[in-house]
Amino acid sequence: MVTATTQARRNELSKSLGLLEEIGQYDPLVAQKQAFLGMNRWIARQPDTDDWTLDPLSEELPAYLFKILRKTGPGALRFQAEDIDYLQAHIFLREIANFVAETDSVDPLVTHWIAADSTLSDEQRAHLSLAARMFDWTVRSIQLSHSRPEVRRPKPSVGPLPQLPGQNKKETSEPPPSRIGPGQMFHVSETLLKGHGDMLDKARVFIQLARQRGIPVVILAREEPQFIESTPWLCGAMIGTQLYLFDMQLGLPVPTPNRTGIATLAAVQEQPEILSQLGTSGAPYPVQTADVQRVTIQLDASPQALSRRMRRIEQQLAGDRKMVLTSRPSELARRLKRLRGVEKIEILQAPYAALRYRKYLQAKIKKDKNTANPIVRELLVIKTLLPLFQARILHFQGHFDSEDNQRGAKSLYLDCRPPNAYLQQLKTDQYSRQIQLIIQAKQSASYWMGLITFATNEYEAARDWFAKRTLQATPEGLWTHGARYNLARTWEMLNEPQRAREIYRSDDSPQQAGNALRAELLDDRAVDAS
Repeated sequence: MVTATTQARRNELSKSLGLLEEIGQYDPLVAQKQAFLGMNRWIARQPDTDDWTLDPLSEELPAYLFKILRKTGPGALRFQAEDIDYLQAHIFLREIANFVAETDSVDPLVTHWIAADSTLSDEQRAHLSLAARMFDWTVRSIQLSHSRPEVRRPKPSVGPLPQLPGQNKKETSEPPPSRIGPGQMFHVSETLLKGHGDMLDKARVFIQLARQRGIPVVILAREEPQFIESTPWLCGAMIGTQLYLFDMQLGLPVPTPNRTGIATLAAVQEQPEILSQLGTSGAPYPVQTADVQRVTIQLDASPQALSRRMRRIEQQLAGDRKMVLTSRPSELARRLKRLRGVEKIEILQAPYAALRYRKYLQAKIKKDKNTANPIVRELLVIKTLLPLFQARILHFQGHFDSEDNQRGAKSLYLDCRPPNAYLQQLKTDQYSRQIQLIIQAKQSASYWMGLITFATNEYEAARDWFAKRTLQATPEGLWTHGARYNLARTWEMLNEPQRAREIYRSDDSPQQAGNALRAELLDDRAVDAS
């Protein structure tokens, strides 16, 4: 029997989640603050008895990052500000995953590989196809940026470590918080909102989209003889007892040698030609079979995903609100240990390093108000202009068209595209900063309209948004690389593979190697069809 007190508790949680689910209709800061207060009122009434324990794999984090985990209070029944961003991201992820799962369209190149793989059962084929659609959404929707250099600690050697000029002894065991590597600046919610990120940013989006549909995706990393940290390589989707490989830097799954399937880790370890085919004579693939006979597997388990309070929320969700908020990396690790060549399984450090960096940055800004904040700068446009933010939320939710007096993403994106003549009239020194934001919002709205029309199979319209309203309007704009790639994908869907190949081969983006490979794969398909 549901008591009045129990119902009141559920209503408090429901109202708070509702604010985050409909955040596009409110002032975002006000809505998140109210959700934060409501969540804490709800959880304060929860009984302090359950069987929660901190996942034991977390204890293998480096001491300086385990300290970050402890400061988040994983066992506490009180929400922190970062928790609301985390919940917001997972609402986005749930909606995107639902939309992708319900659409049949997938990269036709990859569809052919999956259909041709006779080793898959029907269930495995369905799961691999779903993982491929989540990967493809991420490749098309999050523009690839160059990665920052890796932050690495040298492995201890016999005798004292050599000390480099300007290096203090502590740096050998704990990198300074100001130094951050790939995927260590932005949270997943921010990567989604701004629509671009480096290889590891994008990998985390893919991992968490697939997680919403029950498909474990991990990061495979290569051992580095001279460094403690491994180097992230690509993603592996656990289908049955195999890890199927998806290379986020290339923007492609790894094909088998005869292009009749997606390669597995086991196949790569046995067949050198799988990895060698991914490069060219001028630009060989940076990883070879010998490099991956022993691999490290990194599991994305942020402090929030390990927390007791997120598990409490997850247990309360059902129906359309159901989403995966938590992770038990040690349970997945037990499955992964059975794979050949798995040297080590660890928790991905990126979300912990990001929290550490933000704490450092906040302290620095407090001391010097003139300190630049790169996180705020990257998110300024999307978080400053409300119609663009609202459109982005509706975009994630799959609400593209206006219905019943409720405006859709397309309508709001169009509001963010004032005519150039109007912008010229506004150009004065007094308003130069504001005008720059409006121009950037217009570029983003144009590009994101292209993504919507592609997703809804309106390929003629998508071609127009990518070619004319993005590339021709701003040849060196914010979205040049993403628009060129998506224009090529659009030409593929319009059955113009030669036009697509020309774009891929002329590409100079961070995804250049993968696009050149895609052009080659299209050549192979043309030969097969003839």
